[in-house]
Amino acid sequence: MDWISKGEPIPFILGYGYHKNLRVCNGPEPDKAEKRSFEFLVRLGKMVQNIYPPGIIINVITSGKRAEFANGADPLMTMIYHEKLKEMILSNPDFSRYFRIFRLEEVWNRVDGFYSYLIRETEEVRATISEDPNLEELLIQAKRNILATGRIEESHITREMLIESVIRFKASFLTEKELQLYEKVFPGALILSYRPNPWYGRPSLLMWSIKEGNITQPWQGCYDEKIDEIITPERQKIIRPGLK
Repeated sequence: MDWISKGEPIPFILGYGYHKNLRVCNGPEPDKAEKRSFEFLVRLGKMVQNIYPPGIIINVITSGKRAEFANGADPLMTMIYHEKLKEMILSNPDFSRYFRIFRLEEVWNRVDGFYSYLIRETEEVRATISEDPNLEELLIQAKRNILATGRIEESHITREMLIESVIRFKASFLTEKELQLYEKVFPGALILSYRPNPWYGRPSLLMWSIKEGNITQPWQGCYDEKIDEIITPERQKIIRPGLK
């Protein structure tokens, strides 16, 4: 790989959340879940650096723009989350050594014509969405993501709303894939992920989050010091059985 032959840091891409899950958290700001996830990645970065001194750089990309486009997330909430993550990185020497942080729209804006492709892809997906064999599973994911924005009650979510969310979600990833967006902006970078994501269209490394054995996305809940876990809506159902 070119960066190794040149003695440069190995680049990675890590897609990150848009803000904390507002079904279980009181605000959009990151907490110790994000801090622990960064600490875990720093441990891995130092292990690589012991073998390959130039080390690694992890490009953290917050997905606020996708959440606004597909799920109706509040731009103010996504901005707060991004800026607080940025503060977390810049205030910690280890974090600022290994991480660079970008908003998703910054990446989209680096490729000319991205938004015109996105509009076209959205209409193409809309025309074929009923044929998608994974539609019902995608609708479940869309409902979870819309609820996480905290902007609408579950009883007000319609199937039509969920289908539109799926269309926009799919279209954004397909546009990125069609334009080879990440290869253009971060040439040769390897993708890290906290869960398998077929939309990336290329191999990725599945990472632990706050500790070994935990792949919960840090933004999907709030960190609980007592049990060293992220409290998600699913876990809250155990603690508060009335939560839907």
